[in-house]
Amino acid sequence: MYLVYFNFKAKLEKLESLPETKLLLWQQFLLYIRNKLQQQIQTDLRFLEPGRDRFQHLKATVQETIINQPVEIQLGKDDLGGIPPEIYSQLYKILLECDQFESALRLRTFFRANAPLTPWQHRWQTGSPSELVEDAIGYLNNKFRSDTMENALVILVRLLASSIDPADSRHQTLTVLAKKLETFLFKVHLNN
Repeated sequence: MYLVYFNFKAKLEKLESLPETKLLLWQQFLLYIRNKLQQQIQTDLRFLEPGRDRFQHLKATVQETIINQPVEIQLGKDDLGGIPPEIYSQLYKILLECDQFESALRLRTFFRANAPLTPWQHRWQTGSPSELVEDAIGYLNNKFRSDTMENALVILVRLLASSIDPADSRHQTLTVLAKKLETFLFKVHLNN
C-alpha cells in the first residue's frame, strides 16, 4: 500500500509538471490515500502497543535468567574456549556491562580506534550484546598479534579497563581479569 502511494505521488508530480494540467481531483485522491495510510498506521500502532510491553518484560526476564544462571549450565566445556569456567563467568558478566558491546557498530568502532585491535575490527557485523560478548571471548581467546605475540582477548580487556574511569568498579574488575587471562592463556599457548 505504501509503495502504491509513493509511486502514485511520483507519477502525479510528473504529470503536474506538464503545462496546462488540471489534476485537482487526483491531488485530492492522493491526500485521501495519505490520510487513510496515516489512520492505518495509528491503528496498527495501537494494536501492537500492548504486545510491545509484554515482549519487553519477556526479554528482560529471559536476560535476567540467562545472566544469573551458572555458566556451567549455559555452556558446554568446549564453548568456553579453554578458559576456566569461573574466569569465563566473570568475564562474560563484566563485558556485558561495557558500553562497547551494546552493538556491533560500537564494538567495531572501539576496535578501529585502538591500534592493537585493528586486525580484528571487521569481525562483528550484527548481534545482541550477549552474542557479541560470547563471540568476542570465543574468537579472540586464541588470537595473537603477530608482532608482539600478545593475546587479542587480553588486549581487549586491558583496553576496556583503560577506557573506564579508575573509580568505576568495572575498571578494577577488568584489570584483574586481564592479568588472570594473560597468565592462563600464556600457559595454554606454551603448551600448544
